[in-house]
Order: sequence, then C-alpha cells, then structure tokens
Amino acid sequence: MSTKTSLSLHSENRPLSLAPDISDRLQAVEITPEQGFILSRIDGRLTPREILAVTPLDEQQTVLALTGLIASGLVLFNGAAQNDASLDSADRSQKHVDLARREKLAEIERHHRECEKMTPTELLGISTDAGMDEIKRAFRQKVLHFHPDRYHEIDDPVFRQKLSHLVAVTTDAFNTLSERLASKKRASTGAPPLTMKRDGELDGYDARHHALELYQHAQRAYDTQDFWQTIQLCRQAIEVKDDQPEYHFLLARALLKNKKWRKEAGESLRKAAELDPCNPDYLGHLAALYQREGLQMRAKKLLEQVKGIDPDYEIPELPA
Repeated sequence: MSTKTSLSLHSENRPLSLAPDISDRLQAVEITPEQGFILSRIDGRLTPREILAVTPLDEQQTVLALTGLIASGLVLFNGAAQNDASLDSADRSQKHVDLARREKLAEIERHHRECEKMTPTELLGISTDAGMDEIKRAFRQKVLHFHPDRYHEIDDPVFRQKLSHLVAVTTDAFNTLSERLASKKRASTGAPPLTMKRDGELDGYDARHHALELYQHAQRAYDTQDFWQTIQLCRQAIEVKDDQPEYHFLLARALLKNKKWRKEAGESLRKAAELDPCNPDYLGHLAALYQREGLQMRAKKLLEQVKGIDPDYEIPELPA
C-alpha cells in the first residue's frame, strides 16, 4: 500500500455507493472477506475517510479493500464508475437508474413471497450438485444483494424487515447445504454421522451459542452506532432463540433511534419485559416510550412497578 493512496482516501469527501449492477459484477470477480465486510458498510452516505475512521479493520486492510473494490467497479464515487471505460455516462441517466431500482425492489418483494417455498439450492440460485466454493460464492452474493444497507433511502420498517428475513433464510440455506456436504464427507471417510436431538436440532450444533454470537455482533454494531446492522443481527438471533430478553431489548434500543419504528420497538420492549418482568431497564424504557407517545396512565403504572424494584431508577431519555 502506498502512502499516497492512503492519504488520498483520507482526504476524499465524495460518498461511496454500490454499483447499480453489483449482483452481475460479483459473478465475474472474487472478493476477499475484508472486501465483503467493507461492502456491507457502503450505504451511499459514508466517505472513504469516514469508513477508515469507523471500521474495525486496520488501515492497511481497509485501504487495500477499498481500492480493490473501486478499481473493479463494485463501488462508485457519487454514482460514477471509476476505472471502467465500458460504462458510458450517457447510459447512466437517472431514468435508467430509477428503473433498475424499481426492478430490484420488485425482485425482492417477489423473493420474499416465495422464499418459504424454496429449497436451499433455489434460495442460493445454484445446482443441487454445487461444491463448497460455489455455495460460499452464491451465499456472499445473495447476502450482499439483500443487505438492508443497500436500500438506506427506504426507511419503511416493513420493507426492511423483509430484507432482514431474506438475509436470515439465506443464512439458513447456506448452513443447511454446508452441513449436507460435511455429512457426505463424513460418510465417505467412515466418520459417524450427526444424529438428531429430541428438539430436532443436530448434535454438534448449539443454537444457543449461535444466537449468542449473533447477539454479541449486534452489541458491537450498536456500540459503533451501526443501528441497521444491529437490527438485522438481533432479528437473526431472535429467530434462532426468542427466549432471551436481552436480544429483544437490544433490538428495541436500536429501533428507538428512528421514531417511525417506535411501534415495533414497543413490541420488542413488551416481549423483553414479559420474559424478565423484574428488570427495571425493560420496564423503564417501555414507560419512557409510553410517555413519548402520550400514554401517561400506562407510563405511570409501569413507573410504579419500576420504583418497586429499584427506588433510585431514573427513566431514560429517548431520542426525539
């Protein structure tokens, strides 16, 4: 990495966005895990300098990943492709971009309607005899395609929930196919197969641990103020294990960052309080939400419960 490249990215003020045809472009290139991580941070608003400031990767990894993504045309400055003479700006009119966007949204709506009826291979768009490399590549492309950060301009909570659900079912499809290949490998080498537990889970798979890992990633995302990622990871953790009140509470705190999501935040807070009715934080945040929504009697009743648990508890200040 040259010092000149690093300095130029630090001084770059133009925001980065994903190429409109990124799904097609990903078919033709291989990306590193670092580049995949950086792609998940591209939301059309952050500049290279801001990405360098917030990423947990070290500076050299981030600069190398960014420069590679820009050179390949996967990432654009201000919607203009870099280093790709084949892209004629006259063919990138706003009308064509808007049309492509509408087609993508329609595709996501269709995929969401049909996903529950699709097999794991259909979900990933691969053949039934695909190998591990093809499965991984298809999974990475699908997750990038459905990632909520690609649609940052659409803040409809219902639509964003559909995106998160698609990421979750795609992850399930990947896990299923990976396990099938592993089982075939064990069978071919004479290793004993995995058996089913009484609750329907495979031996060797710890759902609680999986959910905890998702929750821990969500907590780190929240700490860096990546609330979209927090919401997505919390929803995935809850789909695996929905009996952990802290998962619902973290989801609610992220949802409370946008007043349009307060209804869903209330549902998550009520679920957390139902699972742990003696936690003053769960009840206190719900009381604060009721106050914000003008439901004073409900808020008063909850605050009485909170004071009975912790007389010194102070009701939290919610975002405006």
